[in-house]
Amino acid sequence: MKVMFRFCLVVFFAMIYAQVGRSADYISVPFDFAEPKVSLNPEGDLTITMDGLMNSMEAGLPRVPFQTYKIALPRGTHFSGVTLTEKVSQSIIGKLERTGSQLPMCHRDNVFREAVITNTPDYGGPVYPTHRIATSLQYLHGVPVVIINIFSVVENRDEGRVYFLKNGEMAVNFIRENIKENDVTLLPHQTDELSRLVSNPDVIKTYPKTKKLYAEAYDYLIVTVDTFIKYQGEWSLDALQNGLKARGLRTKVTNVKDIAANTGGRDLAEKIRFFIRDEYKKSGIRYVLLVGDGDESGSGAMIPARKLWSKIRAYNGQWMWIEENIPADIYYAALDGTFNGNNNSKWGEPNDGDARGDVDFLAEVSVGRLPIKTVDELKNTVRKTLWVYTNTVPKKVFLMGEELFADLGLTGSAYMNQLVGQCTDHNYTTTGYRADWKIEKLYDSSDTVWSGEDAQAKINSGKFTMINHLGHSNINFNMRLDNIDVKYFENETPFFYYTQGCLPGDFTSNECFIELLVRFDNGAVAAIANSRYGLAPEDPAPNTTKTPGASQMLHRRFINAVFSENVTNLGRAHQVSKEEFVGLVNAQEMRWVMWVANFFGDPSIEFRY
Repeated sequence: MKVMFRFCLVVFFAMIYAQVGRSADYISVPFDFAEPKVSLNPEGDLTITMDGLMNSMEAGLPRVPFQTYKIALPRGTHFSGVTLTEKVSQSIIGKLERTGSQLPMCHRDNVFREAVITNTPDYGGPVYPTHRIATSLQYLHGVPVVIINIFSVVENRDEGRVYFLKNGEMAVNFIRENIKENDVTLLPHQTDELSRLVSNPDVIKTYPKTKKLYAEAYDYLIVTVDTFIKYQGEWSLDALQNGLKARGLRTKVTNVKDIAANTGGRDLAEKIRFFIRDEYKKSGIRYVLLVGDGDESGSGAMIPARKLWSKIRAYNGQWMWIEENIPADIYYAALDGTFNGNNNSKWGEPNDGDARGDVDFLAEVSVGRLPIKTVDELKNTVRKTLWVYTNTVPKKVFLMGEELFADLGLTGSAYMNQLVGQCTDHNYTTTGYRADWKIEKLYDSSDTVWSGEDAQAKINSGKFTMINHLGHSNINFNMRLDNIDVKYFENETPFFYYTQGCLPGDFTSNECFIELLVRFDNGAVAAIANSRYGLAPEDPAPNTTKTPGASQMLHRRFINAVFSENVTNLGRAHQVSKEEFVGLVNAQEMRWVMWVANFFGDPSIEFRY
């Protein structure tokens, strides 16, 4: 049955303007909604979509279309709130369809690992969302950015009705302060990053270019340990620095031992973060490479992981919460405020930022990790990295898709195909690999299941530049290969690898699959992989609920950043993929994948095609 009630959103970004008043100023954002697309699912609930709007994604809660704005405030101001003037002109009888859970992509008999599991409560009161708007304050390069979601639909459960926001105006209020000489100024790359991020880039033009001379200006910080600093042979850190210098990047190497002795902080991870922040402020650094493993066993971590808290809802015969503390190197990249404002055992909670607000999701620097333990592993990683700096690579990509959950009819192939050309799934548009790329695929089908040996043989002979994978994994298992199989990689050219699988990037374990893949003589030059569960698309009732997979959302946005937005530094593109969804971090599923997806390798690396 179709409900004939169409509604679409038109947002006039050109009409965003600043209004100056005597006591306070504001940025005005008019909006106009018209005609939702409404239908009934088999249970009789309302499925509502609007062209160009994403839907909320909290598992078990109503699915609500919304628009995210990222509003930069003018120089010398601070945020004082958002005022929404609205007119509710239409409503309809019914209740909204609920969002299903996302499924961890590990072996079904080990889905929940050591996580804390509790039953899930009901979401509470009769009205959802409780407020038409949700706001949070973030900073990037010192510029305040207000993240605002406007929800265009509200359900009143007591009344049995769904209300639609027709039109209105949002005022983002701010208060002016005295602009001091040391107020925010921006480097050229910082201006570019902010202009790409915000909904009102004209405001960024009002921020002056920096005129100060940094005492020790450089671009690239390497944090490491004695073992790797002292090695002076072939493929050393000195060789890496020379390669970076040839690309125009000035570098500095710092011993983590010196950071521990000379920087304040509650523990070594916080000391390292504070040191990075100090170097960013005084030297304008753009990239940070952590050279050292993060193992928690044996002699301990060379470069420790900060574990950030999140929880997700999952379905295993009943709804329940999975709670984890997740190894997350974004902690070293997003440098504003604290990640443990309440000083408890959980870092990264939604109230762990300054003034009990949320933590920082906008990264000032791009961070990568070389998860190595020995000089031989250093030599391997540096040699592969320098090869990429100086060689032209073919436009060849390899896509691997596994059967995900046979009982739900979910396969990886459909989602890997979303990385090719233009995709508008779940009401946002990405552009992936273009027609000038040669694409090879290895997909499960109804009568064929590929093996790890098939994947490895293809990679060894294919001379691929990019490899993308969606399938089941574990700490020591990925692309249907075990850790022991990594030594059989014989590919002539190093490749970049992106996997959505569970746990292969758990660099706090003794050995994880991605560590070996990046360390080994051949294999990958860099990778993005999950330190805990990746979250797959859909839910236990895929015919009734359309649920985006949060890991797939990041994967699509990463490929879009590289091939559509020309963000050629892969570590930066990784962070851009997360920034695109900063309006969704109140959804634990999105928060989870922000933490679990880590970058392994040189964050400045880019391929020459």
